[in-house]
Amino acid sequence: MTINELISKLDVLLVPTLIYFGSLPIVSLLFGWIAGSNAKLSPWKYIFSFIIYAVSIPAIFSFMLILYGLFFYQTNLLDVNFLAYFLPIISLVFTLVIISKIVSLDEIPGFERLSGLLTVIILAFLATFLLQRVFIHFVFFGSFMNFIAVFAALFLVFKLGLRKFLK
Repeated sequence: MTINELISKLDVLLVPTLIYFGSLPIVSLLFGWIAGSNAKLSPWKYIFSFIIYAVSIPAIFSFMLILYGLFFYQTNLLDVNFLAYFLPIISLVFTLVIISKIVSLDEIPGFERLSGLLTVIILAFLATFLLQRVFIHFVFFGSFMNFIAVFAALFLVFKLGLRKFLK
């Protein structure tokens, strides 16, 4: 299955996709209401952590699709699938705003790792983009799999480099 086939499946699975991304902010609001002032205690902060990861991973993928489409293929964002490109990011923003009103994001376990992950992804994407712009065409012949391979290699290099640098 290619990325395009996966994105086109979202048109077929319209209702489950809308339910998933629409329910995450609502569930976080509901859990915040149930937890009340105990939201920063042990079971609740792990529930909020799970919700953040459940919304962040698809949103990061959508962010990558947007950047890839804009910078590598000059895709018109008016012609792309809204469910695949924008709904996860909108859901992420609403979910993070709701959870941050309930509990400080610094108290959520793993949130600093998620922020670090997003930083490393952005650095690796920018490095991949710069490599492509300096016309290193032996890697980039328009294949998304080649892009993913170079991106994964740069991601690992940046991740290991930042880990060594910050220790």
